[in-house]
Amino acid sequence: MKRILVTGAAGFIGFHTTLALKKCLDVELILIDSLRPAFESPMTSTRVNILSKSGHKVVVINLAKCSPQELQTQIGKVDLVIHLAASPGVRVPLGDESVYFENNVLGFTNILNFCALLGAPLVFASSSSIYGDKGQSGPVPEASMQTYTGRGIYALAKWTNEEISRLYYNNGYVKSVGLRFFSVYGKYGRPDMAYYSFTQRILEGVPIKIFGSNDHRRDFTPIEYVLADLLFLVEKILKNDSILDRIYEYDGSNTLNIGAGQPVRIGSLLEVIVEKLGKSAIFELSELIPEESTGTWSDNNKRNSFLSPRLDLDFKEQIGHFVDWYLDAK
Repeated sequence: MKRILVTGAAGFIGFHTTLALKKCLDVELILIDSLRPAFESPMTSTRVNILSKSGHKVVVINLAKCSPQELQTQIGKVDLVIHLAASPGVRVPLGDESVYFENNVLGFTNILNFCALLGAPLVFASSSSIYGDKGQSGPVPEASMQTYTGRGIYALAKWTNEEISRLYYNNGYVKSVGLRFFSVYGKYGRPDMAYYSFTQRILEGVPIKIFGSNDHRRDFTPIEYVLADLLFLVEKILKNDSILDRIYEYDGSNTLNIGAGQPVRIGSLLEVIVEKLGKSAIFELSELIPEESTGTWSDNNKRNSFLSPRLDLDFKEQIGHFVDWYLDAK
């Protein structure tokens, strides 16, 4: 039986990935997480409890403090690593920059060297934030990122990881692909994300802060798209398919955009939630935070060349499903 290591298993995407892998594939999963959430929220423990009830144990490991050799001693050999662990969010509190680099760059480098030690391929989480404002004027393809155009420490850390991974790929150390996730949403999600915080604040009657303009657009991507694409990739990799090489050779970039390709106004997101809840919202416009992008938009041509066609999921319906879950979970 193939063994897969999933890091960040107690996070939003890691949690859903774990459940999807176990449901759809005959594999052994090794789950690790530092269990140190970046935000004050019970969601991490909620996810861990659900995983536990499903027969999954999350091993507590801080990847920034664990050498590749120590990791090998603790978990043994694996056939694939899915690296989703990170300190999330583009709004890095002043003074926490070193923590983000430690978790997101040093932790990544340790995982990369662990893969090199075992000869295991790597699928890792990157971010649409590396594009900065490029998506304001149209869809951005992966190869458009020849130089860094992101706007903050989080984006810079993700870009740094991509650059390191390409160096390892070119030197023949580790084959990998970085998935540039675009504003992923869904149940058991991150409380700091707009769709989650808008819902929470409307129900509490608390004013919603919109930074910059409610006309800024985000390429909101349902978790179902992420899971379908990840499962397809994992199956190909475990069958020793050459998909990683083909992705790299396509445009000289070992990355894939994972986005819906249909940006939505922040104001439209708010309207959908207001309509679903049947409650009015109090909102106020604030100055744009320097780390925030004014628009994201995924070019999916490369993704469509390698991954299976997606179901056409309606944004309004999917946000409605989240709101229903939120209300049931209260």
